[in-house]
Amino acid sequence: MSNSKPVAPGFKHCPRCNQAVSLEHFYINPKTLRVFSYCKPCQTTISKEARQRMLANRGQYIPVQPRRQAEYKPRKKRELPVYPLALPVIYFVQEQSPYGFIKIGFATQFKTRLSALKVDNPWGLRVLLVVEGDREVEKNLHWEFVEDHFRGEWFRPSAAILSYIEARQGDHVPTYDHYNNPAQDGAGH
Repeated sequence: MSNSKPVAPGFKHCPRCNQAVSLEHFYINPKTLRVFSYCKPCQTTISKEARQRMLANRGQYIPVQPRRQAEYKPRKKRELPVYPLALPVIYFVQEQSPYGFIKIGFATQFKTRLSALKVDNPWGLRVLLVVEGDREVEKNLHWEFVEDHFRGEWFRPSAAILSYIEARQGDHVPTYDHYNNPAQDGAGH
C-alpha cells in the first residue's frame, strides 16, 4: 500500500508539495487516461529541472537569447544585369554547317538569346539580319517561307529567304553587327 495520506473524493495527494489537491489541477495522460502523480505546478517544475539537468550533463544547455535588432542586416538584393538594346527584334541567324540552316526568331534580349543559341549549336552561328519587329511579324515570316521550313524555327537557305534578307539590309539594326566578329563576342575558341 502507498504511504500517501487519505484524501477526500475528487482530490489527490501531491507528494512534492505534500498537499491534497483537486483532480482538475493534475495532468491526465491522453493515451492511458491515468492521472499524473504530481499536481500541474509541481509537474512543470520537475520537467524543467529534468530538462536542464539533461542538457547540462551533455554540455549543451545554452539559454536562448533573443536576437538584438542592431545585429540584423538585411540582405542585399541581387542586381540583375541590364542589357542595352532591350527592344523586340526579329533575327535571321545562319548556322555555319554544311546545310547552313537559317533560324528566324524573335527576342527582346537578343544578346542573351544569341548566347543561348551558340551554346546549343555545335556549328557556330552567323547573324545575317536583325530588324525591329514583334511576334506577329515573326509568325508572318514563318508563313511566308513555309515552303522552306525544316524544323521549329529553322529554314533551308532558299533564294526567297536570302533575297528577303538582302532587301532588308537597310533596316538592319547596326549595333548588332559586332556579333559576327568572334574576337569581340568571345566566340571562336
